[in-house]
Amino acid sequence: MPTSAVEPLLDVVGLSAGYGKIGILHGVDLTVGANEVVAVLGPNGAGKTTLLRAVSGLLPWSGSVCFAGRDLAGAGPRDTVQAGLAHVIEGHRVFTQLTVLDNLLLAIYDLRLRSSRKSPPSATNGRVRSPAANSRSWRWRRVWSDGHVS
Repeated sequence: MPTSAVEPLLDVVGLSAGYGKIGILHGVDLTVGANEVVAVLGPNGAGKTTLLRAVSGLLPWSGSVCFAGRDLAGAGPRDTVQAGLAHVIEGHRVFTQLTVLDNLLLAIYDLRLRSSRKSPPSATNGRVRSPAANSRSWRWRRVWSDGHVS
């Protein structure tokens, strides 16, 4: 039965990473297809967080990481976000007085500034405001792996 070869959304091959001279990951391979949900499971100290930090550009790594067909070699966190891959840090490092949407909008604050070259409507005088408190509303769209937008 013929099958079509679909390029994976995330393709990690031979990834090695660590902290300073301490190697944590050695030769990790991981493939995530479009529309796939993958869980990385393991005990404390197994390297789950190190893997995610390396892939998202928060740690230096060697090997090969491609996201949506783009080689992320040498990419930092800002570059990976611009490619569409972001690291959501564990814990409660969010603004609890804001909605989930507001926290996500703050996460892309710099990208919105770069794309529009003006301050986003949520930032005024160093204070964060909810989109509902602004006169204009924001539009969200989903871009699917096959390229269609909803």
